[in-house]
Amino acid sequence: MRHLITAGLAAMLALTVAACESTAAPAPDPPTLAGRWSGFGAGVIWSMNLVQNGGGVIDGVASAGPDSASIPLSVHGVFSDPDFSLVLSSQGYEDLGYAGTLGASGNQMNGTLSGSGFAGDALTFTREP
Repeated sequence: MRHLITAGLAAMLALTVAACESTAAPAPDPPTLAGRWSGFGAGVIWSMNLVQNGGGVIDGVASAGPDSASIPLSVHGVFSDPDFSLVLSSQGYEDLGYAGTLGASGNQMNGTLSGSGFAGDALTFTREP
C-alpha cells in the first residue's frame, strides 16, 4: 500500500514539476542559488529561501515537514556553478547535508540528502517565480 501511494505521489509530482518548469522564473545570469525554492522528496515537503554572498557562499532559511507543522532550518553552504553543497541545521536535530548540481536551466537543484536519518535520498528543488 505504501509503495502504491508513494508511486502515485511521485507520478503526480513529476507532472507538477513538468508543468511548473514552463512557468518557472527566468534563470538568473550569472547562475546563482539565490531565491525561493520548493520541492518534495523522501516523503517531505521542503522550501528554502537562499541568499548568495560573494565568493559563492550560501546562507538562508528552510523548512521541512509533511504538512504545515514544518521544522525550521538554517542553511549554510557553497556554490561553484554547477555544484553546490549545503548544510541544513535545526536545534535538537543532527545536521543534514544536501549536495548536487544546479540544472542547466538554472531553475532546478538536483541532489541527495545525507545525515539526520537520510542516506542518499534524492531531492529536486524548483525555483519559485
